[in-house]
This record gives sequence, structure tokens and C-alpha cells, in this order.
Amino acid sequence: MDTTPIEIVRVLAEHAKWLNKQAGGRRASLGMQDLTGISLPGANLRQAKLSGARLDRANLTEANLSFADLFAAHLTDADLTRANLAQADLRGARLTGARLTHA
Repeated sequence: MDTTPIEIVRVLAEHAKWLNKQAGGRRASLGMQDLTGISLPGANLRQAKLSGARLDRANLTEANLSFADLFAAHLTDADLTRANLAQADLRGARLTGARLTHA
């Protein structure tokens, strides 16, 4: 899947419905996607599947990544300032240069 900004908006909308147990909801599954440089400040990615995703230089300030699957994700130089990483699976994640202030 070639992830376009429109596709990301759709995935996030479906994920919000899934989190709220609403019809048409679907868990965000962006594993192995190239999301380099994406800007998702404040996004609710709780329980999202992001294993192996390339999130280098991503803006994830104040994003909710609690319980997210970030196994082997690339987060080099990502901004995770004030992001919620509670119970996130960060095994094997690359966090070189990532900003984790108050995360």
C-alpha cells in the first residue's frame, strides 16, 4: 500500500471508530509502511499496529501511542515530545536522536 495523506486520514478515522467500538471501525494497521517525515501531532494511535514502520523524522508530539505495536519501528530523529508511550511495544525500535521529552 502506498500510504498517501488521504489514506492516513481514512485510517485514523476508522481507527477512532474502532477504539470507540463504532460501526465501520478498523484497527490502524500501518506496519512496514514508509511514513518518514509524517506529521501527526496529537494523533490517537492507541493500540495501532506500527511494527516495522519507518517513522524517521516523524512529528508525533502529544500522540497517544499507548499499547501500540512499535516492534522494530524506525523512529530515528522522531519528535515524541509529550507522547503517551505507556505499554507500547518498543522492542527493537530504533530511537536514535528521537526527542522523548516528557514522553
